[in-house]
Amino acid sequence: MKNVLSITSTFAAGLAFCFAIGSSLLSPPAIAQTPDKDAGFAFPFRYSSNELATPEGARHVVARLEHRVRTYCGDYGRMPADARAKVAACVDATMKASVAKFGSETLAQAYESRTSG
Repeated sequence: MKNVLSITSTFAAGLAFCFAIGSSLLSPPAIAQTPDKDAGFAFPFRYSSNELATPEGARHVVARLEHRVRTYCGDYGRMPADARAKVAACVDATMKASVAKFGSETLAQAYESRTSG
């Protein structure tokens, strides 16, 4: 059975600025949109509860989740150093909040080992 976790995070001006930078760097001005300061973002994330049963499966979920979060935080590769720092802060805060929403000790340990090593 597939589960869908809706990841929702609300950040202050840092996330809005990060999103604005990412949008302005990669989108044509006509379609670039700046989100509201307190809007945050949400995205569905599919996973199987079986994946959370083993450390290997949990590591795979963390890797997929991080890829998804990086995209939503505006990590599109080359960018100025100050923008990269804001994206890194967004990814860090969003990953911590998202991992906590799973409520899985196995996933939390997989995330901790990924960030510490």
